[in-house]
Amino acid sequence: MKQITSQVKELLAIDQANFQKLCDQVLFKKGYTQINSIGSVIGKNKTSTGTPDTLVSLENGNFVFVECTTQHDRIYTKFEDDLKKCFDESKTGISTNRIETIILCYNSTLNSTEIVKLTDLCVNHKISLCHFGINTLASELYHNYPGLARDFLGVSVDTHQIMSLDDFIDIYDKNKLAAPLNIGFHFREVELQNALTKLETNSIVILSGDA
Repeated sequence: MKQITSQVKELLAIDQANFQKLCDQVLFKKGYTQINSIGSVIGKNKTSTGTPDTLVSLENGNFVFVECTTQHDRIYTKFEDDLKKCFDESKTGISTNRIETIILCYNSTLNSTEIVKLTDLCVNHKISLCHFGINTLASELYHNYPGLARDFLGVSVDTHQIMSLDDFIDIYDKNKLAAPLNIGFHFREVELQNALTKLETNSIVILSGDA
C-alpha cells in the first residue's frame, strides 16, 4: 500500500525529538495515559538525557519504561546499554521489581537473534519486553492512528470522512465558530443512560430537540 510505504519513508527520516513525541502519542492512544516524557525538553523540539526516555505510571503503582531511538547503526548495542541503565536503580530511582514492562521504539529493525537476547535480559529481571519497530509503528499509524500519521509525518492515510471519535472531536473543536463538543454533559443523566441502553440493542439512536 502506498500510504504505508510513504509512512515508512517518513519514519526513516524523522528526527529523534519528533520520533519520541510520536511514540508517546501512540502509547497514549493505546491506553498509557500517565506519561512522563523524561527524554523530551518541555516546550521545545529537543531531547534531553534521562533514563528511561519516557516513564509511564500505572494505577497499581508500578511503571512502564520506554526507550526510543532513531539510531540505525549498532541498534542492538544501543538497546542493550539502555536496558542495563533501566535495571540500575541508582540511575532511575525505581527498583526493577516495580517495572512491569519495557517498550523499545525504533525506526529500524532488529533481527530475531537480537530480539531474543534483549528479551532474555528483561526476563532475567522478571520484566516483559515489547517492541515497536518501524513496521509495527507504520501499521499502527495506518490502521489505528491516521491523525498521528498526518500530524507527525505529513502522510494522509484517508480522506478524513471516517475517523475515531477522539479525532472527530479534536478537529470539530478547532472551528471557533462552533460550540465545542469536548465539554461536560450535565443534568441529563437519565436521558444519557436511556440513549446508552438503546444503543445496546439498536444500531442507531437519533436525538432531536432544541440546540
